[in-house]
Amino acid sequence: MGRKTEPHEVISHGLYLYRGSNAQVAEEIYRKVIEGKMKAEWYVNGVLYRWSGPGKERVIKLVTA
Repeated sequence: MGRKTEPHEVISHGLYLYRGSNAQVAEEIYRKVIEGKMKAEWYVNGVLYRWSGPGKERVIKLVTA
């Protein structure tokens, strides 16, 4: 409602994903990552996350806080 949307920053490409309004953008990024066309690494609420690898669709692994 009145909450500020936190950006999900894809570090390696300088792209920003937002929950909700830009869900299509997020889907596009996931598709590129799954196809191996993009390295995904981003911050969510100050915590670094990284794509865990092909064959594990939409699985995100915590790398470091």
